[in-house]
Amino acid sequence: AQIDTLSAWTFAGCPALIEILLPQGITAINEGAFYYCSALPTIALPAGIENLDSFAFAGCNAIQSIDFMPENLESIGRYAFYQNTLATKVSIPETTSYIGDHAFDGCINASDFTTDREMPAELGEMVFANMNVEEKSLNVPTESVAIYEATAQWQDFGKINGISAVEDVTIENKFGVAFEQYNLLIT
Repeated sequence: AQIDTLSAWTFAGCPALIEILLPQGITAINEGAFYYCSALPTIALPAGIENLDSFAFAGCNAIQSIDFMPENLESIGRYAFYQNTLATKVSIPETTSYIGDHAFDGCINASDFTTDREMPAELGEMVFANMNVEEKSLNVPTESVAIYEATAQWQDFGKINGISAVEDVTIENKFGVAFEQYNLLIT
C-alpha cells in the first residue's frame, strides 16, 4: 500500500536517525513527525507535499539542508523549524501561502531568506522570533520589494533585496534520482 501521509510523531525523539528517504506520493507530513531528531543532518522531501504540519522538524538542530520539490507546498505549520540552529539559508516556495506561529523561531544562523512569491505569505505570530531578524537578508522579486517592506514581520528583515526570477534547477540526489528543485532549501 502506498503511504500518502507521514503520521504524527512518526520519528519523534529518534536521536540516532541520520538518514531518511521518503517515498513519492506523500502529500502531508503530520505534526512532530521528525520532532527532535537531533542527529538528522539533511532531508529531501518528495514532490507533492502540500502541508508541513506543526513541529514537523522542531528541535532538529543538526539539519543543515532541507530540500523541497518546487510544487504544491501550501502551508508550513507552527514551530515547524523551531531551533534549527545549523540552517543557514531558507528558500520559501512560491506556492506557500501561510507560515505558522514561530515556524523559524531560533534559527539563529539562517542569515538569508529567499522567496519568489510576489505577494508575501500570510504569517502567524512571531514567525522569525529569537533569530535577530534585523541582521538577516530577505530576497524577493524586484517588483515586490515595496510590498514586503510594508508587510508586518517581513519588514523586520534588516535588508530586503530585489531578485530576478529564479529558475528551477534539475539536480540528482545521492540516490541517483533526478528532480527539479528550488523551493525550501535550508543549507
